[in-house]
Amino acid sequence: MSSSAAMHTQLAAVMEALVHAAVAELKKLVEDSPVFRRSGKPGEERPRADRVRAETREKMVLFASIMETLGNEALGKILNIIDGARLVVELQVGRSNRKPQTSVLNILHNANVELEHSYGVRQQICDADQPAQVKTKADEAAEPPFVPAVTVKDGHGNIDLGAIAERARVEATPPPSDLQESEVTQPSTSWKFPSCSVCGKSFSSQSNLKSHQLIHTGEKPFACSVCGRAFRQRQSLQSHVRMHTGERPFECLQCGKRFSKQAQLKTHTIIHTGQKPYSCEVCGRCFNLLQNLHRHTVTHTGEKVFTCGVCGKGFTRSVTLKTHQLIHTGQKPFKCEQCSKSFRHAVNLRNHQRIHSGVRPFTCDLCSKTFRQAVNLKIHRRIHTGERPFSCHVCGKTFSQQSSLISHGRTHSTDRPFHCSFCDKRFNNANSLKLHTRVHTGEKPYACDVCGKTFSQGSHLRTHKRHVHAGGKQFICDKCGKRYADQRNLKLHKCCYA
Repeated sequence: MSSSAAMHTQLAAVMEALVHAAVAELKKLVEDSPVFRRSGKPGEERPRADRVRAETREKMVLFASIMETLGNEALGKILNIIDGARLVVELQVGRSNRKPQTSVLNILHNANVELEHSYGVRQQICDADQPAQVKTKADEAAEPPFVPAVTVKDGHGNIDLGAIAERARVEATPPPSDLQESEVTQPSTSWKFPSCSVCGKSFSSQSNLKSHQLIHTGEKPFACSVCGRAFRQRQSLQSHVRMHTGERPFECLQCGKRFSKQAQLKTHTIIHTGQKPYSCEVCGRCFNLLQNLHRHTVTHTGEKVFTCGVCGKGFTRSVTLKTHQLIHTGQKPFKCEQCSKSFRHAVNLRNHQRIHSGVRPFTCDLCSKTFRQAVNLKIHRRIHTGERPFSCHVCGKTFSQQSSLISHGRTHSTDRPFHCSFCDKRFNNANSLKLHTRVHTGEKPYACDVCGKTFSQGSHLRTHKRHVHAGGKQFICDKCGKRYADQRNLKLHKCCYA
């Protein structure tokens, strides 16, 4: 690499570091300002606080874009002055026939690029008596491509303020002595991006290379103040902290659902497109994400690569294994604020909270019965459809629920795992034990709304209403004329026709 191109590269790196430092300092000043902090107070309305934060971030992103343009223009002016001074020196020593070399990093050195800016442009002297110079196609083809020397954008063309601040921090520290940057070659036509000397991976800027080098050194300088977990990058820590604060700044414009990570929002938006480009080669089922297809294919192979180190149970997904391990540790990190009951899974806590709120968002479209959980509605619909997907391998009897099949399976064995604490009686299912325990406690939770009589079982209450208050079997099937005293039994009977 020539000395001219090397100097251009060094000046471009210095100018880029200056722009990164300016944007990082502005970001720090804005986030530390009382106005920005005040917008996030709990007493203030959430939508207004989010709007203030979003507007502030937009202004900082605009400032970063302006600084990128100004940095490139300033770099162009500096390189123009340096090249002009070098040309004057060469003329004085009698080497006027040699043209000054131009680096591809000197993006404003080209005259056509300079004219697009309001300053830093050399005045072209055109004499009226001289014929106008016409560019040939060969000259136009020889022009170097437009490559920004100073940039604040990442590899995807986005402006990430957290990433810029991290670059500024990394650029302020001296680089490791055993890691070196690849040199620029062929300065007039092309140049090589900085590459890692350990794995050979290339990067668009020196700051991205330095962030990558932390993978090889194992250094994780950013630690969470809540749980102590460490990260290599500041933006990764900021994304992790949102797990503790519950902040979800990324909102879907179509359905309003919010996410803590931008990648999660990007994955979610695929749902609204309706596209499912990934199909299973075995059963033909289609998926909108490739990882969902990979997860599905394991159901055909039966492979369970994730094994619990305590009990040896295997799982097809790592997240399922992590959830399972909470059983052995006894951890229940999700606590109800109203009754202090805790759960291992967030979804179980949400379902539990509906007990306190009384919300039953899942409604059967056939009988209008409501449920707190979607799985309960799914099981209930089998009453109307008559579906019984679980069959006993001993006697062939079918069931609508897997739990019913498990309880039934114990009738073929002597297994009675549910033991009464008042007497020596044992049962093969938990519900039978629950009903039996009421014999000892005298509990009768089912009360008749007509006469007030109470019963220990719901079936006993229904029988009481049918024979005492309803006057017999008043529910008649319009298909066969069969009569029932309970409307529920009539619905079950109609399922045979469905």
